[in-house]
Amino acid sequence: MAETEIRKTKAIANPTKTFFVRMITRDITLEDCILDLIDNSIDGAWSSEGSRPMGLAEEVDLSKYRIDIEALEDSFCIVDNCGGMTLNAAINHAFSFGRQALEEHEDYSIGVYGIGMKRAIFKIGG
Repeated sequence: MAETEIRKTKAIANPTKTFFVRMITRDITLEDCILDLIDNSIDGAWSSEGSRPMGLAEEVDLSKYRIDIEALEDSFCIVDNCGGMTLNAAINHAFSFGRQALEEHEDYSIGVYGIGMKRAIFKIGG
């Protein structure tokens, strides 16, 4: 092969799916993943009430919100009525990796775990 042809040749350097999943989940526990998903539900309730976690007004009643957790031998489910995310957020942001530089941080997020929904899903999922 001529030297100019060698310079044009590119090595395949794509990570495998297994490598990618292992790297983003190797330093988190299953318990922390579950707590992170619950943390997202709590953020949703506070956001629904228009409050920030450290500034929740005393008169705000959060008793109408619930988080139900079901753990069976072969499945796991968290269901809440805490507001969730908008369709726009689900389509354009929630499942992509990394934040766009122009995106704002949500002031109401308590961010205790900071693991992220995507990492939790990869760790819990099969």
